[in-house]
Amino acid sequence: MTTPQALAHLSHLDWLEEEAIHIMREGVAERIGFPRHGLIVIGLSDSSPAPEKYLRKDVRTSAELPQSVSEARALCGAAHVETDMRAHRNPTRMRAIKRATIDLVRIYRSPCPQCARPGFVVTERLAGLACAWCGEPTHAPRAEVSVCAGCGHRIERPVEAASADPGQCPGCNP
Repeated sequence: MTTPQALAHLSHLDWLEEEAIHIMREGVAERIGFPRHGLIVIGLSDSSPAPEKYLRKDVRTSAELPQSVSEARALCGAAHVETDMRAHRNPTRMRAIKRATIDLVRIYRSPCPQCARPGFVVTERLAGLACAWCGEPTHAPRAEVSVCAGCGHRIERPVEAASADPGQCPGCNP
């Protein structure tokens, strides 16, 4: 039976062989996106992973999972099942890599107005936007600061909002 700890870490599951049999039955595999997210089965020898004895990557079907676990158990005595974190077998990682690529391009396309070095982007947000009700400073950002890593040029730009929602004010919403 899967433990609460295993269910809490659905992005990188780590089960012992007795739990692997319940993966398909309890729907845990579906919750992590299997078969779109691949699984890896590794043999366990003396409670330690033994990939040199048994390693099966690209487990993609509900038929391959119990078969792979059985093979690992036959060769090593126990099996270890985990999510395949290689990007081409993990759509969650694919999305993260895409976001990182877009962010990198955005940074590269932001030259410093002083020295033209790429990477002149917001590095800090300054709190203190005035509350719409009482006018006191809130936790909402009042300005964004961009700093060049090359020449140190710094620009502080006020945010577009004229005032903050009273829900962010420590005085109006303690």
